[in-house]
Amino acid sequence: MSTIAPFQIPADILQADSIPSLPVVALEVLALTDRDDVDIEELAEVIARDPGLAIKLLKLANSPLFKMEGEFSTIRGASMVLGIRSVTLMALSFSLVSSLESERPWSDFDYDGFWRRSLVCATFARRISERANQKKISDEAFLCGLLSHVGGLVLAQCLPSDYGKLGVGNIQALANWPTEEDELNTLGFSQSDVLLTLLGTWGLPNRICMAAGYMQRPRALPTKHDTDTRELTAIMTLSFLATRLLCDPDNGTELRILEKWASSKYGISKRELNEILLLVEDDIRDLSGLLQLDLPPGQTHSSILQRARAQLLRQSIANATCLSRAENQTEQLHKENIELEVRASTDVLTGLPNRRALDHHLAKEIKQRLSRNVPLHLGVLMIDIDHFKKFNDTHGHLAGDAVLVAVGKILADSVRAGDSASRFGGEEFAVIMPLASIDGMRMCAERIRSRIEETRLIWKGEELRITASIGCAQLKRANSHLDGERLIESADKHLYKAKNCGRNRIEM
Repeated sequence: MSTIAPFQIPADILQADSIPSLPVVALEVLALTDRDDVDIEELAEVIARDPGLAIKLLKLANSPLFKMEGEFSTIRGASMVLGIRSVTLMALSFSLVSSLESERPWSDFDYDGFWRRSLVCATFARRISERANQKKISDEAFLCGLLSHVGGLVLAQCLPSDYGKLGVGNIQALANWPTEEDELNTLGFSQSDVLLTLLGTWGLPNRICMAAGYMQRPRALPTKHDTDTRELTAIMTLSFLATRLLCDPDNGTELRILEKWASSKYGISKRELNEILLLVEDDIRDLSGLLQLDLPPGQTHSSILQRARAQLLRQSIANATCLSRAENQTEQLHKENIELEVRASTDVLTGLPNRRALDHHLAKEIKQRLSRNVPLHLGVLMIDIDHFKKFNDTHGHLAGDAVLVAVGKILADSVRAGDSASRFGGEEFAVIMPLASIDGMRMCAERIRSRIEETRLIWKGEELRITASIGCAQLKRANSHLDGERLIESADKHLYKAKNCGRNRIEM
């Protein structure tokens, strides 16, 4: 028996006179399930009290859905082959269906759509559980499917105004039946909550209550439940997706998820799944006749599947187009970011890296040496144009700019591969020399100094003579992240020594 605690839903729903109740036969069948010593004769006697139920049960036992050998003419014979548990669950299923179908108190509710969904869910659940080698829970899956939409039926009656906002008052006019998210946003609870509570008050087995109540939200199922309960819930989740697929117009997403989950959970291929879905069409036709239910005229499951795949293809093409557009936008944005980064790190006048780039490069070199913990030499040259102010004062700032451009070009052409020249600021430049020896630094500095001295810059018909002073410093082993700044300071001190000693020279 169930031990489900009622969900906190409005009391007027649980107390409404129109809430479905269990018929007498269903109550007696449930009472038998509580007993360990129940026998076939007692079960057959209870079912026989409802001749209509007995006939339906025998027809079901002889239907293709059960695929049993031979033909049964008595409940006792069916029970002996199918088992007391299977016959009990089937009797309970049909007793509940007969009760719900006979009342039909609401003229504006789409009963035909309600039963179509219930039968699709029930027959698919039985088919998929057998294919997934979960035959021992297939009868319970069938019952869960028949009960799967009762919560929505109750809400449509008890809260016609609020639930009607979701289009359930005349559900035939609705594209899709409301989702759990729709119900939660509108009511604060869902038809799954109502179903879980209702089945608990009926005293149905706990496993059935849980699987039916959590089929739309399997991840919320409490972990304490046994393996069979979790398996039954998984079967019902697939069945819920199949119901959405076969009964809702907007069903491409459900097809993709159903194919993915059926494959990952039970190794069912797309072809096998397609065969099961097509079998369901024959199953519900047989069951609707057996239960004397009117189903809405509609397309075949084959055409529904074709439409779903076409919808999924359109969706995939649209997604691919959006993805391509997004990738192009991302690529363009990446290019723009690179351009911005280059601009932010480049001196506009000389085209050399600027002070920001120099600091970043130097910090990177120091970090590499600290992490490797090896004595790799690192050299820095600081270059300052001699008497630069005179160019600006005598010939104007444009002449000064021309001098800076000329020196920048000399530096770019003079450094070796792996070295990096940059504009430090004003008339000062710097060169970072990884793995530089003292002799290598001296040779590079002299090459730069002599090329600058040899340069003849013509400005408005007048030759401008340029010289530069250079200070050099070397780091033999990095011990701190501050070593880069110290290296610059050391090279700067040697630069000023060169200037103080007559300019156009090198100090190390």
